[in-house]
Amino acid sequence: MKVLFVTRGFPPAGRWGSEGYAHDLAQGLVDLGNEVDVFFPTLGSDGLQVREVRPRLRVLELSLPVRRGKPFRDSYLDPRQDQVFSEILAAKPAYDRVHFTALGGGLSFGLLREAKKQGVQIFVTLTEYLPFCHRGQFLTGALEPCSQGPQPRLCALCLLETGPFGKKDFVSRFKRGLSRLLFPFGEAFPIASPVAFARREAFVKEALGQVGLFFLPSKVLRERYEALGLPKEKLRELPYSLSPGQYESYIPHERGEKLVLAFLGQLAPHKGPQVLVEALGRLPRHEREKLIVHIHGSQSSSYHPGFVSMLEARIKELDLPLRLRGHFPPAELPRVLSETDLLVLPSLWDENLPLVLLHAIACKIPVLASDVGGIREFLAPEQNALLAKPGDAASLAAQLARLVREPELFGQLRKGAASH
Repeated sequence: MKVLFVTRGFPPAGRWGSEGYAHDLAQGLVDLGNEVDVFFPTLGSDGLQVREVRPRLRVLELSLPVRRGKPFRDSYLDPRQDQVFSEILAAKPAYDRVHFTALGGGLSFGLLREAKKQGVQIFVTLTEYLPFCHRGQFLTGALEPCSQGPQPRLCALCLLETGPFGKKDFVSRFKRGLSRLLFPFGEAFPIASPVAFARREAFVKEALGQVGLFFLPSKVLRERYEALGLPKEKLRELPYSLSPGQYESYIPHERGEKLVLAFLGQLAPHKGPQVLVEALGRLPRHEREKLIVHIHGSQSSSYHPGFVSMLEARIKELDLPLRLRGHFPPAELPRVLSETDLLVLPSLWDENLPLVLLHAIACKIPVLASDVGGIREFLAPEQNALLAKPGDAASLAAQLARLVREPELFGQLRKGAASH
């Protein structure tokens, strides 16, 4: 079988999330004797670059310059991607299947139409809400859950929200005010007006209609997409799976006098590292000194440019036992987990079965996480995990305090993690 994966990157261009998922799927299919190509766009000017990663596995990287003015339409439709993709699909021998492991976030939804034109079977793995939410998580700019669903005017106004970590300088405020004044002119200007959002919604729904099957890693995502109107018969709840071979060098951490906690993920507000910082700040000094906390990751969200600097300033202000350790290559994951007693997942949004959670489960590492659907359904609360109210620093601090004040609790959680 010949398969084409479509994603947002391929290691080392993109390490985790949909990129890592596509990487592992591609490698697994090649190991089973299939021929696999992986297509993704990047920013640059080199055009289509093809390289062979290993026998029967090629990477097709399309490097395109950012268009001047960044019209809103470019966020979901890029004819340049569509044209090159159409040519790739038309080449011989033909692909038997095209599997999208991501949609939006730099990928043109027009790629779905091009695949349908060629009569190729189309699969899509949905990992967030980007088809229906421009921000991706159904969180407002103020990081509050969106209960309204996609509505063009509300979505346009939401995109103008800066939230606590956005740009607040005069130029940024002026641009936002001007955009709002131009709303009545529809698409006469390349802005995210209500009319532009309505066109986006119509185009995306038409593109999604070309898909044969959708795979969703968690129950909460399946239910949300069903409520958003995707055909129930096309939705398949299918949790991720991981290759056990990647943990061969993992060695369980031997707990010392201090408990080592780790956050692994995007340094973005919807992942909640700021909640962890504030929760630690709520503990008495003599209790937080019994903890060591590592935050691994790098900034990836353009919506919150001041986020990482705010984290650094707050950590310094509170004098916390915490370090921002940056990102690391996937091959280093066993080493990082070998240095960890407990994983912290303080996400604000529904989540989608985070891959890092699967890594922790595979390594029998207990978890402290937000009580959200895409996490809760894969854990046994009070057995291998502690749960806190999402976005609530006091709730998270209470669970951290339990780990310090109840000496037997971590041992119980570790025993529970080993049995699940």
